[in-house]
Amino acid sequence: MLRRKAHSSRHFNHASLAVIFLLLSIAFTPSSNAHILGQTRRLETVSQRSVEVINKSGRRVDVFWVNTANPKQEEFVSQSENADGVAYGAAASINSYVGHTFEVREMPGKNSGKCLRDPCWKARFTVSTEHEQEVRVKKGFILDHTGSYQRSVKVARTLYEECEEQVNSSEQGSDLDIIEVIDAISACMKEKTDAKLEKQQEEVDFQYKLRAQMAESMAPLACGDVNYTVTDEGKNVSWAYTSRNQDGRRRGETHYKLRVLHERPTSYIASIPGFVAHDECLALQHFEETSQDGSVSFATMDKFRAAPQKYSSSLMHLTDKLTSLLGEYLHWPELDVSTLSEHDDRLFQVHKDPTGGMSVPALLCTAGDLELEKETGVRDCKLPGEGPMLVPTTHFQVDPPQEEGVDSYSKVATAFVFCEDPINKQLGALHFPHAGVHIAPQKGMVVVAIHRKKAETEFDGYVHDYHFCPNHQLYTQSFFEKESVAQES
Repeated sequence: MLRRKAHSSRHFNHASLAVIFLLLSIAFTPSSNAHILGQTRRLETVSQRSVEVINKSGRRVDVFWVNTANPKQEEFVSQSENADGVAYGAAASINSYVGHTFEVREMPGKNSGKCLRDPCWKARFTVSTEHEQEVRVKKGFILDHTGSYQRSVKVARTLYEECEEQVNSSEQGSDLDIIEVIDAISACMKEKTDAKLEKQQEEVDFQYKLRAQMAESMAPLACGDVNYTVTDEGKNVSWAYTSRNQDGRRRGETHYKLRVLHERPTSYIASIPGFVAHDECLALQHFEETSQDGSVSFATMDKFRAAPQKYSSSLMHLTDKLTSLLGEYLHWPELDVSTLSEHDDRLFQVHKDPTGGMSVPALLCTAGDLELEKETGVRDCKLPGEGPMLVPTTHFQVDPPQEEGVDSYSKVATAFVFCEDPINKQLGALHFPHAGVHIAPQKGMVVVAIHRKKAETEFDGYVHDYHFCPNHQLYTQSFFEKESVAQES
């Protein structure tokens, strides 16, 4: 409620303030699932928290984890590399768990070997349940420990006080009744909140574009690095494929290991070694067709149906495995080969580097190599400290759904099938710049990339484009979703 003072100022009571602060703190609290390109929060358990210690004490400090298992004899573990501590004005990031205790200590000066006082300053803090915690070490070793919710409440309180003062100091402020005061303060807070959120969105958009440009510019370097083989997996997942006879009876079950390289609510990348059998690779190669200009394509569905059974059945088995896998991860139970052929007359696409083989020096030069270079002018080795080469890549981009038209098709996933070593047995990798995923080729491996999981979801900016590195030889199978868009009358 509101009450009027003699000088016409108005204030909400505690209950009203609590409601306003709660609503605004929710608006200004970042979601635990929110992220921008290049920023990730990897929490292994629900109790894991990140803490940033910001040193504003005027002295170098060190942060120690306090092992309180034995209260009579506590153990201290430094969180800095080589116990160098945190310099004045610098910050240190700590990944810890709710309830863990840390001690911040002043470090003696390097020249004097002494602290500002004897004994040296020290203070403790305990990791709370809040996310994105900050601990500011102020002068006098006063610790200001906050989390995202506390900071958002502070922002909300400041915003309310500014608007209350603005309404009370306005010309018509003294003539407003209680309801009008509430409306005026609400309008002021909405205007300021919208402006703040718009500014934050501009910063997110700028960071997104900057990181996207950096990721794209790094693709030629990543593709030219022969030592860059594969991104470390985030986790391993087992998946079982059940094969059946033509009459639908169960024939057997095969287990595969999925190496999950990227996982988001709307996008996904995983590699599956040994997914493609030798006879399935032979079937893929059988259906390749070379045109007069030298380009290679896959046979049409009509030629596929008329092919010898040993090839068509092997290819159908591979396609059934892929549709079963993608159907499960896309929550698309009706996905099958008929769904694929509905959009395209060719099941697979063939991708072979048309420029021929590219060789990239992999070994460091010896004295003999350098002498040979003087004679021949050719060097097939790397000088010490020489970085990877910039190489050309083949870039693909997944188009977003069409906004107009009827019965449009939108690509939701792609399967990449590797059956051969790259040309010259070098390079030939698959690179997703925005997800930071790089996968070197391996016979029999399949990579599945989910661009978006549902028709109503947007591309999240991680898996919407990819690069084939030089010397690539692979097949792709695309998965499209049919979308009927009602025409306006």
